[in-house]
Amino acid sequence: MNQFFRISAIVMASFLGFTACSDDDNDDIAPDDPIEEPEENLIITKLTAHEWRENRFITSIGDEIDDCYKDDVYRFTESEFSRERRGVECDNDGSSFNRLYELNSSNDTISFYNQDGDLLYRRLISQLNADTLHLEILYEEDDASSGWISEYLKF
Repeated sequence: MNQFFRISAIVMASFLGFTACSDDDNDDIAPDDPIEEPEENLIITKLTAHEWRENRFITSIGDEIDDCYKDDVYRFTESEFSRERRGVECDNDGSSFNRLYELNSSNDTISFYNQDGDLLYRRLISQLNADTLHLEILYEEDDASSGWISEYLKF
């Protein structure tokens, strides 16, 4: 009988040990540190997330934009920026285009190039969120419009 109690005690202790382990909470375990995306990847992801339409051109003398530009579709891929002409045609520059671009995430600038690799212009990303993109003019051939901003909205 004494042996029966010993075996019973061992069996009971083993059951208590197993149930104690299964009732442990895992809430106190710290999650793995998230892997941070490089800043450049985050900006490109925001740029390529959807299509854009040019809303206005903010200048030192006020806001302006021809209606013929407002219905065009602007797209960023990982290496190209394009405009697809839609709807109302402009009397001047009425063509669609594809331009190469290079992002410099250390100073939030984008350099745009033609297909031959020649620099066309440079812009500062002065605002970029889910709905709005502001590209400020930093470099133009004539340099007369530095500081002016093209505002794009989610299409």
